[in-house]
Amino acid sequence: MEPLNPEEHSADEIKQLRSINARIMDYINNNYKTLAESEISFEQFLDVVEISSYQIYVLALRSTLKLNKIYIKRVPVVF
Repeated sequence: MEPLNPEEHSADEIKQLRSINARIMDYINNNYKTLAESEISFEQFLDVVEISSYQIYVLALRSTLKLNKIYIKRVPVVF
């Protein structure tokens, strides 16, 4: 995943996307135990954090990156 290009997005848009990212991280940090035990779908998660689309989610993640980053898709393991 690459950082946002400041030439393609306004400063206000980047600020808004960073705010969305902060909301995502706050929700995950405050609800990680519940999330680990639930079977919530990704679409339901987006609804809970009030994000309208996957594209906005990706832009929000990209808004905080300084360098390229690789994310590994994992399947949760229940013990």
